[in-house]
Amino acid sequence: MSDNNNVNSAPGGNAVPSPCIGICRMVAATGLCEGCHRTIDEIAAWSRLDDGAKWDICEKIAERAPASLSGISRTKGPDPTS
Repeated sequence: MSDNNNVNSAPGGNAVPSPCIGICRMVAATGLCEGCHRTIDEIAAWSRLDDGAKWDICEKIAERAPASLSGISRTKGPDPTS
């Protein structure tokens, strides 16, 4: 169920890293994945979305659970030290 693309870089021509952390359990009370804090629709659509839409989802995740991004941002990409 994981669409973990965390090996990819961010802006500058490479793919947006997937927020998937391999803890794939939907929480009925919130409708969000316990691991990545995405909705089932966001998870299902991820591989078909353009980078702008993926970044929009990442921003929504930050609003839902700020600590869940673990260093990923639109401007700097993934934190290579994490």
